Amino acid sequence: MTPLDEFDLAASTVTGVVTAVRADQWTLPTACVDWDVRAVVNHLAHGNAKVAFWAGTGPPAPDGDYLGASPVEAFTASVAAARAVLAAPGLFTRQVTTPLGEVPGVFWYTCG
Repeated sequence: MTPLDEFDLAASTVTGVVTAVRADQWTLPTACVDWDVRAVVNHLAHGNAKVAFWAGTGPPAPDGDYLGASPVEAFTASVAAARAVLAAPGLFTRQVTTPLGEVPGVFWYTCG
């Protein structure tokens, strides 16, 4: 299985969970004491937005609301945007800059 295959599997699983969230569940508490369901999903979407920056193909992703009025659609779009970056030729074989410093792209993807 390639790193992109692994991303697709994880993304499909998480997207399935996110699409199953009902309107009345977005404000429910989670195991993350200070975060409700929406905050957890927003955190994941923010992480997806950071992929382009870490890959060296986009600006830093500012903190904030990544879900807007349509959380499921926004999360799904964030997954598609992250996948597009990860699918770029050569990403997993070149160096990328991360909070850990310069690392091979495949290391960043598997450990980031």
